[in-house]
Amino acid sequence: MSDKAEGQCPAHPYVVPPPRVGARSGLLYGIATPHPFDFTVTQISFVVNDLQSTIDAYRTAFGWGPFNVFDMWCEGPNSLLRGKPAKYRIKWSECIVKPGINFEFIQPMEGENVWTEWLQTKGEGVWGLGVMMRSNEEGEQVKSWFAKQGIAELMRGDVGDDIEWYLLDTAPILKVMTICGGGHAIDWAYESERAYQVQ
Repeated sequence: MSDKAEGQCPAHPYVVPPPRVGARSGLLYGIATPHPFDFTVTQISFVVNDLQSTIDAYRTAFGWGPFNVFDMWCEGPNSLLRGKPAKYRIKWSECIVKPGINFEFIQPMEGENVWTEWLQTKGEGVWGLGVMMRSNEEGEQVKSWFAKQGIAELMRGDVGDDIEWYLLDTAPILKVMTICGGGHAIDWAYESERAYQVQ
């Protein structure tokens, strides 16, 4: 006779420790999963030509808001594009449209970056899915796991002092990029002078 309680699911080979909840967004990072990592999608990201008109369109159509808007130059030792130093400016917004789902709109402004390349070759629209981890360290483990499958890091950078992010070149197989790392900007920049809200 089995000592497993009736109706109890068999233990998974992978068990994700208790989740971390985003301080501002309420986004959940890390749940039980049959995979070595929790790849729950927490962000859907669009690249656009005009950030403000896109915010206005979604606010009018769906009543979404507030939109948390960021405008910054990205540079420094951890700002890399295909392994080489990158300096660029982007404007972007993040909006929690329901618990656990963050919609992001990115408008590239200056310098070389993935979003400008995407606009030039594919046009506006969805370009990436965010599957953030509970920490920068776990994000690095995910990158190593993908590298063993031949999927390389395309771009990386920082948001604030404690969030690292990177892009995995999954477009050839998934048709979109994968955004990973230690968290979303919306959980960092409420006190930043480079961030503001559009209701």
